Amino acid sequence: MHPQQLAGAGFATLDVVPSASPLIRLFAVGVLSVFGALPLGARLARAQPAGSEVAQERARREVERGERLLVRGRRRAAEGAFTRAMRLDPSAPLPITRLAELWLGSLGEITAHPTAATMRRASQVLAAVANVPDGVRRERMQLTEAMALAATGDHAGAVAVLARAPRLVSGQLGTALDALALLCAERHDLASAETALRVAIEGAPEAERARRLGDVLLARGRAAQAVTVLQTALGFAPDALGLRVALAEAQLAAGDTEGAAAGLTLVATRCPFECGALLARIALESGDATLAAQRAREVLERPVTAGSPSPDAVADADGELAARASSGYVLGLALLRLGRREDARNALRDVLRRAPDHAGARRALRATMP
Repeated sequence: MHPQQLAGAGFATLDVVPSASPLIRLFAVGVLSVFGALPLGARLARAQPAGSEVAQERARREVERGERLLVRGRRRAAEGAFTRAMRLDPSAPLPITRLAELWLGSLGEITAHPTAATMRRASQVLAAVANVPDGVRRERMQLTEAMALAATGDHAGAVAVLARAPRLVSGQLGTALDALALLCAERHDLASAETALRVAIEGAPEAERARRLGDVLLARGRAAQAVTVLQTALGFAPDALGLRVALAEAQLAAGDTEGAAAGLTLVATRCPFECGALLARIALESGDATLAAQRAREVLERPVTAGSPSPDAVADADGELAARASSGYVLGLALLRLGRREDARNALRDVLRRAPDHAGARRALRATMP
């Protein structure tokens, strides 16, 4: 094949040795194409024009070959096939999408701390996406672009891409936004997490999404807004226990102890541990140490639910043991306010026996020491 034809087929440049003979120049082209000396962007720039029917057909065949290789478990070979398809037709979205799935997985699989290799591949995906015409890119590549942006740490950009995703069905879009919101929260980007959840709720209001949005707003110190969001959500899902508990948490954080207690009392029998522990906190925040101690003891004295961990086990992040640890902490603080320092120390030591990482109990215990 003549060097000019090789260049038209997407191989490396003929400008390597301008003064060399055609044979030497052809040899240089072959070496560069075999070893991939040029960056991905340069190779794509020298691919056949996107409008070439021959290139498009060859790209389609490479994609089909890559799919067959994946079925046979030959992942690396499949990557090669998809990469060749992308070089042949840089404007085609499918090869880029398949490579992104192989390199990055899904939004839910991107970790809070991606490796350097993951970020490098995400950048390669974004460079490839930039070669796709804007119309096709907006209509068919939202998930791929958002996933790559999230992998590079551009959470706001990822949310913006998904927010203007008209072709995604609400369920698919909601799932992607949920995963992105979780990733943003894990990376402490609460502003982007809030935006992602708000966009998801606009498309498909769900009680669990509203609850998580309330959590994010509380973490951002916006308790009053969390109350508004959760009250609105309860209007559509009045029986959602998680929403009711989250609303009580938000009301307590906003200083509305009466509203928190009133709403929680309605569902206390449905969640005796978590609701009981929260009612004890509400009583303590209201200034009633005696009632707080009484409610905390009620939780601590409840028998362990069948199938739950032993009360002597270290507390988990949630569930009965967490409620017991919270109630023990409230009991210790209430006893301190009642002037019963030794009993308070014993209660706080019991909390730390169950939950050694409970920072509040540790600080309170130190404060009781002579």
